[in-house]
Amino acid sequence: MELQPEPVLAASAVAARLAAQLSAVQLAVPLDEVAAALPGSTTRASAATLADTWKLRVGGLAGDVDRHAEALRSAVHTFGQVEDEHRRDLHRQRPHGLSTTTAGSQ
Repeated sequence: MELQPEPVLAASAVAARLAAQLSAVQLAVPLDEVAAALPGSTTRASAATLADTWKLRVGGLAGDVDRHAEALRSAVHTFGQVEDEHRRDLHRQRPHGLSTTTAGSQ
């Protein structure tokens, strides 16, 4: 089995960009302003609660997407290391003077 790392790394880069964009989203700013403008009101309390929830959820989503991007990069790296190790093992086990094709057809 051979991994084609380019598409996986491209997906990782897209996920990393998405995580950065999500981190920059400021959905709660208008709600923070509403809360500040209406001290003591029930609208203020609701706006503050919603702002806190949005900050938590969007931040959590950004973190999840960023971890996914890192997991994709890590998977490519790990798979490449394992492939290299297996290639070295096969090379050590192959009788000297035989090509990979010749050794595989015996």
